[in-house]
Amino acid sequence: MKKIFLKIFFISLIISQNLFAQHTDTSKFTFNKWIKNYPSHFYRGFEYGFLKENKPLTLISNSILVLTLSRFDNDISQKFRNKPFLSDDISNIADSYGKTLGWGYFAGVGFITLEGIIHKDKFEEYFFKIERVMESIAMTQLITQTLKMTTFRERPNRNDNHSFPSGHTSSSFALAASLDGLYGINVGLPAYIFATIVGLQRINSNSHYLSDVLAGAMIGVFVGNGFSNLHSTMSSKTQTVRIIPNFDPENLSSGLLIRIDF
Repeated sequence: MKKIFLKIFFISLIISQNLFAQHTDTSKFTFNKWIKNYPSHFYRGFEYGFLKENKPLTLISNSILVLTLSRFDNDISQKFRNKPFLSDDISNIADSYGKTLGWGYFAGVGFITLEGIIHKDKFEEYFFKIERVMESIAMTQLITQTLKMTTFRERPNRNDNHSFPSGHTSSSFALAASLDGLYGINVGLPAYIFATIVGLQRINSNSHYLSDVLAGAMIGVFVGNGFSNLHSTMSSKTQTVRIIPNFDPENLSSGLLIRIDF
């Protein structure tokens, strides 16, 4: 199945590049220039995700919330083991959606490709949409795998010591945040719903604790929104609706902020 998705992905890239090339002046965009500037761009995505404005306070408050809720990890895992929340079919679909090279990421890229062809995007516009999704997932997995290799938390099913945080969940939420930044709530909300189901599946399958899933979701949203904010500053286009983490220092509260720009 993965081989089929990979073939479809690369074929769509080749076809779309030829189609988009008809609507762009390729002299304005060179891969050599992109490669030269990309390391600083990648770091700026991290900066916009975790270091800009009130992001450090929001990260700290959300981390405290995850740590507080971790006290319920064992109880919730036990309840899911005794009475699974998801059917086997939905669980398998969600697992395939969020795993490495899962169908969710190819569906996201396929949607961007189809939307770009329909609206006759220039290749440069299409490329940077794909870049936003791919770099968000790459940064998310870099952070996720680093934490896995340093925390060594045992999974509830005792298969290994790579439980914290959930990689399925973090990447799914990074994809959702990226699509939300690109297309607004009409695309972002379904993507967030899929990501939430993936998170539930990780607990339902006894692969992760609640805190693993919450931490993964937090990382994905921070990174996805970070690269969306970075790309927004590089473009004259503004987002209509965005879902972003928020922290209120006066009331010492945190949550998700739905921002509408007119």
